[in-house]
Amino acid sequence: MEDIDKSNVEIIEVLGKKRDFEYNKYPQEAIELAHKLYLEKKSYSFIVEELKKISDRKPSAPLIGHWAERYGWDKERVSLTERISDTIQRETANGVLNRAKEHVKAYQKLTERGLSALEDGTVPVERMDEIVHLVDAGIKGERTAMAGVVSMKFIMKVIGILS
Repeated sequence: MEDIDKSNVEIIEVLGKKRDFEYNKYPQEAIELAHKLYLEKKSYSFIVEELKKISDRKPSAPLIGHWAERYGWDKERVSLTERISDTIQRETANGVLNRAKEHVKAYQKLTERGLSALEDGTVPVERMDEIVHLVDAGIKGERTAMAGVVSMKFIMKVIGILS
């Protein structure tokens, strides 16, 4: 027990794990790097090569696998992946929702311009058909965009419930 230096004991305490001889051979920096790279889904061989750069020890792929199994890195990686996926889904849904709201505003402006042109009486009779089509396109576009907003809000609520 005397051969374990204080920094290695602190590593064990910080990680809340039982004493592990192989684990104690490596400085905290190396263990943290292996953990980080593992969570990033780097290969064992890549992790080993990176550890060799910062440690005088000779790490191995089986050692990385042992750490991952013993200290629950797989569960942590799955949890992290799920959280990232959830975040991406929400951000994507929010982006689509915001874009749909912009479309609604654009169609509303189109409708307002057409109605304004009809109301002010300055549109020549031969262009009235164009203005009516403009108003009609604005109304139809707004309805379509609003249907998308309603659907997206529903999807976001479902995602929130499932999360």
